[in-house]
Amino acid sequence: TMNGPREPYRIRVRQQHLETIASYLRRLAEANGDTIHHIDWWARNLSEDNRRYPTVEMLALVAQTKGTPAEHAAPPLALHDAGCEHCIRHLGARHGCRRCGHGATVEQIPHLGRNVCQKHKLWIGPDTQPDQQAAVGAAQIIADRTFTRLARTGRADPTTTVELRTMLRRWRNRQGDTRPDAQIDAAEYPNLVRLLQLITDQRFQQHMFDPARKFSDRLNRLD
Repeated sequence: TMNGPREPYRIRVRQQHLETIASYLRRLAEANGDTIHHIDWWARNLSEDNRRYPTVEMLALVAQTKGTPAEHAAPPLALHDAGCEHCIRHLGARHGCRRCGHGATVEQIPHLGRNVCQKHKLWIGPDTQPDQQAAVGAAQIIADRTFTRLARTGRADPTTTVELRTMLRRWRNRQGDTRPDAQIDAAEYPNLVRLLQLITDQRFQQHMFDPARKFSDRLNRLD
């Protein structure tokens, strides 16, 4: 049988922004020469012995003290709220910036957020593996700031963003572009943001969906 060690971990690991519990525990194990299976078993066993404490507090306890009584558990790990609109299908797997994580692979909860690390100027969009996080230019950096504002004001929602991303990927594929999706997404990001700005603009919507306007007038607006 396995026993939970009673000494604190010598190497503390900082949880990264929106990092999944599984990713955090994997990095914790790697840093301390432990195994993820051992940590997972120990956390579950501790949770069963202390049912009055949420599992997330047990995980925080494992990370910080390994064996200290539960009353002295560290604050819970930061988690995205379950069921929020960001955590939906098709948003794509997300990884934190490899430079922010000092080379570690940090798996994130699927979310609608920044696609460029503003500090290191790397592309970190959906479906981008750490080794695919390439440097981007000013156009992508500016577009990401605009995208963040659109998301904050509700103009960039998950469904519309995914549909536009898919449309631009397919358009580039039909043009003969065989690059990985991550590279296409980065190249087309300024166009995606411009399209979001256009179709969510109130004046544009009023013009396009005005039943009193002729179809030809609405079509001319797209030119």
